[in-house]
Amino acid sequence: MKDLFLMRHGQAENGSRPMPDHLRALTPKGRQDCIQQGKRIHPSGTHRLIASSAIRTIQTAGLISEVWSDQGHTRIPSIEIEERGYLAEPDMWIQLASSTGDQFSGLWIVGHNPGISALVTVLTGEYMGLSTADLVHLKLDIKRWSDIRMNCGKVDTHYAPLAS
Repeated sequence: MKDLFLMRHGQAENGSRPMPDHLRALTPKGRQDCIQQGKRIHPSGTHRLIASSAIRTIQTAGLISEVWSDQGHTRIPSIEIEERGYLAEPDMWIQLASSTGDQFSGLWIVGHNPGISALVTVLTGEYMGLSTADLVHLKLDIKRWSDIRMNCGKVDTHYAPLAS
């Protein structure tokens, strides 16, 4: 059994400003939601953390990692920034997850919609539309990450951001 944590990035700046989508940063609300999520759940055991290369996903991963550090957790995964994760579809996330070493009991992915929500559906058969800063914990019925496939998991817990 492996643990997969999928998180959609926090609320980002409006895309109407003349800047590339890839460079949009988190809003103050987005930052606060990510901090709250980091306080609610943390890695236990040996985990890997992958974030899309967009600024907003890197900030999201950085904020939850910072909270874990501030809370004194000692097994904080380093953030792996993955260019192929930017607006990735489920097949790309599955490919990236399957390359995870078996020494990792858990994997955290910080990404974008619609790919992150679609990944929940592909892995569990359940539709779950993730809002910004939503976090879902999946239990995967696999022994090795290379065995990840369609319908191999179930939703354990859905952590919606707390109302502010």
